[in-house]
Amino acid sequence: MGTFADARLQKSRGAGTFGSYAGFSTESYGVSIADWDNDGDIDFTAGETFWRNMLLERFYESPASSLWQQVYCLDDGVYDPVYSACPAWADVDRDGDLDCARGAHTQQLGSTRAKFQRNYLYHGGTCADCEPLKRYVNVRPVRAAPDNGPNGWRDNSECEFGAFVELVVRNHPDPNMAHLRRVQFTSTTAGYLNQDEYPPHFGLPGDPDPNDPDEDLRLDVYVDFLARGDEPNAGSGVWRVDWTVNAQLANINLADLYVDCNDPDPETLGRPITVYRDGRVRFKGADPNVAPSDPNLARLYTLGGRLTLPSQGGGALPGLTTGNVFAGVRFNKEPNSPELRIREIIVDGQLDQTTSGCDYNVVVLDVTDPNNPSPVGGLKAYTFSDNRRTFIHVPPQDPNDPDFVLPEGDGSTTRKYEVRVRLTSYRMNTLPDLTGLQTLLGLTVDKGLRTESSSGKNVCTEGMDLGSAATTPVTIRLSPTGN
Repeated sequence: MGTFADARLQKSRGAGTFGSYAGFSTESYGVSIADWDNDGDIDFTAGETFWRNMLLERFYESPASSLWQQVYCLDDGVYDPVYSACPAWADVDRDGDLDCARGAHTQQLGSTRAKFQRNYLYHGGTCADCEPLKRYVNVRPVRAAPDNGPNGWRDNSECEFGAFVELVVRNHPDPNMAHLRRVQFTSTTAGYLNQDEYPPHFGLPGDPDPNDPDEDLRLDVYVDFLARGDEPNAGSGVWRVDWTVNAQLANINLADLYVDCNDPDPETLGRPITVYRDGRVRFKGADPNVAPSDPNLARLYTLGGRLTLPSQGGGALPGLTTGNVFAGVRFNKEPNSPELRIREIIVDGQLDQTTSGCDYNVVVLDVTDPNNPSPVGGLKAYTFSDNRRTFIHVPPQDPNDPDFVLPEGDGSTTRKYEVRVRLTSYRMNTLPDLTGLQTLLGLTVDKGLRTESSSGKNVCTEGMDLGSAATTPVTIRLSPTGN
């Protein structure tokens, strides 16, 4: 039995440090997390108490203390106290909600036993009526097994431990909630025991157009796998399977994932989106035989090595002396370098939502001709107020917009590029490895950038002040395109 020491949630600031978020007067053993009410935020249990996260229900209310509601678990429609719970969560009946298995669910000596509770959130009603009302999707990150099963598929593979999954909703019905990120990873937090075999389960918002049965939310999927020692340059980056590796992971229509009520396919129950490490995917409507020309396109490389971690007691990000601050990094791309795609931008700081001169607060420019900078890509990105580091996926771009692709070298010209961001606060970093990508990708870090102005500069066209060759709050992750 545990003691009644408080359980406490620690909020990640994104930069390797944590801040206290909320405390709960309950025993601190048996912690598990899962979105068991399927509203899109993460609920948790500790000791003998279930706490419901009310972030989305109370999104427009400010007091953080009101965001947690103590509840009991529904057991066949009857509220039942949860004593000494050690819960584990999975959609056992494949109906779209998370069911609960728990051990030691009673306190009385001699009567401790395990118990299974079926979640009836999506129970009852006809298939045709219920499918659009089920607001969820599951993502299964697994390792391809070429020697197992037909066509190289291992149908019952466990999810790969440590995989990091982000689901992006393109057309959120509430614009104010569109910035909220849906991120989960396979780990023991899915339950009291090691349950990385269960796929991350994402609760989703309502249908933006319920009168159109053929349209629903549009989703992008990003999966980061842990680097393996037998992969090329395994220690130098991140292994990410997303739309750049397999285009089928962009703009997925949730309506296409509904179960066919006239001819249900067992493989589509639970709406699994299976993402294989080698870049193949399996889900309803997808072609499982589409694969990247080279699986190593999933490898991301970080310019300059990586941003350093702040000290645990480093305090808040420093404020600014003016209202118009731009920072970034300049890098060189050698004449014989391959075509590269920028896939992520990392900023140690808070992005300014104000724009000036162009519609972006994050831009990448070709400044080989300093008098005629040419846009390579631009984004209007967002930082949450508690975060000190921002990771920005580069999403699929409109065909009429720059696409964040750095062309193959022409054999004679060293091209110069700048990544610029507009900030309200930031922390400067000393990049540890300025030439680490020179041999592999033909990239070297040139200078850090920082400019303060009392008036709004055009971040897309105006010159930036060069700083230290190694100091910047900005870096990028990129990969070869294979072209």
